[in-house]
Amino acid sequence: MTPEIDEVMKSAFNNLDDYFERHATLHNKACDAEIYELNLTWLIKARELARENAILAELMMGIAEEDMRLEISQLSNEDIQHIAQSGWLCFSPRFTSHFIRSMTRRQHDIVDVLLGFSGSN
Repeated sequence: MTPEIDEVMKSAFNNLDDYFERHATLHNKACDAEIYELNLTWLIKARELARENAILAELMMGIAEEDMRLEISQLSNEDIQHIAQSGWLCFSPRFTSHFIRSMTRRQHDIVDVLLGFSGSN
């Protein structure tokens, strides 16, 4: 775990009152808490990879555009929380229905998985 994510997690534990207040605010805004958590996790990981390794940001997170990687790499924690609360999923599946069917039929090597994400299957 990166020091930054570790710091975010420690901060969250140290500020549980703030967390529960934000959690209540999410419900008051009719924002799905699970969508918020997915967005939050995705955006934190995307920011980390965009800052550290553009190739992994593209392969793992699907962030192919350099401008997008730059924008994501510059997000603050507050920006991430604000975006995560939008109520809209911040990312979409990058695989096809064929990929899902084939993954449920047999075990695959990592090469098969990467080919599925790239659309070469």
